[in-house]
Amino acid sequence: MREIQSELLVRGYYIGTIDGLYGSRTQKAILTFQDDNDLNQDGKASIRLLKQILLSPSSLPHVVTIPKPRKLLVTKTTLEKSKRNDQEGYQMPSR
Repeated sequence: MREIQSELLVRGYYIGTIDGLYGSRTQKAILTFQDDNDLNQDGKASIRLLKQILLSPSSLPHVVTIPKPRKLLVTKTTLEKSKRNDQEGYQMPSR
């Protein structure tokens, strides 16, 4: 749902917080997008709808949606192994 809200936002259809919840603002944005793009107006969020939104032009072309980075767990042992592989040249383990 967040992806749909975010993409509708950069296209000027959704106004509000990207909360991932299907509420009245999300439904109105979907229905308006569907109407403007001659799609069946069912107001439903779906993969098909997301594809249609992604294929449509953005009203804010300078805005690019960037996924949130995930936290990586790096331990001292992981860093040591990485340094050792860099120094020795990594080789695939044999089976």
